[in-house]
Amino acid sequence: MAATIPDVPPSSLRAGDSAHWTRSFADYPASAGWALAYTLVGTAGVHSFSATTNGDAFAVDITASTTAAWVAGRYTLVEYLTKGTDRVTVGATSLVLLADLAAVVSGTDTRSHAAKVLDKINAWLETGNVISGEFQIADRRIRQYGIAELLALRDRYAAIVASEDAGKSGAVRRMLVQL
Repeated sequence: MAATIPDVPPSSLRAGDSAHWTRSFADYPASAGWALAYTLVGTAGVHSFSATTNGDAFAVDITASTTAAWVAGRYTLVEYLTKGTDRVTVGATSLVLLADLAAVVSGTDTRSHAAKVLDKINAWLETGNVISGEFQIADRRIRQYGIAELLALRDRYAAIVASEDAGKSGAVRRMLVQL
């Protein structure tokens, strides 16, 4: 059974993986000469690629070797159509590019930012040792925080880490809606 190819760009992609999706735009068919292109914009780099035509639609096929060179991070994926001198931006969405875990070296810390910060706060609270627990958030070093502030930060980061862990386990989180 062949995998279903989505009709929207992904919201996340792992570096070193291939990606495939299709797009169609009733007002801008490929058969009328429109071309679909993408620009992936992030602090770690800018990458551009194009779709191929498939009748009136477009097919996007990004190879694993292409994404292997991309640096993990949060990007904006800009989707635009061109025809001659005309250009129409048809979308911009967030895309999280995940690290290629098959290519990491020994000792690489793959924990989230929240998990790293939580560990540093706990180390500071447990030892009081500036060297083991010192770090910087924005323009403040941890030793400039009072105990009450550190406890509040620890609770906030613990909640973020718990939410991340629940998402990894596939657990369903409750969502309350008021009508």
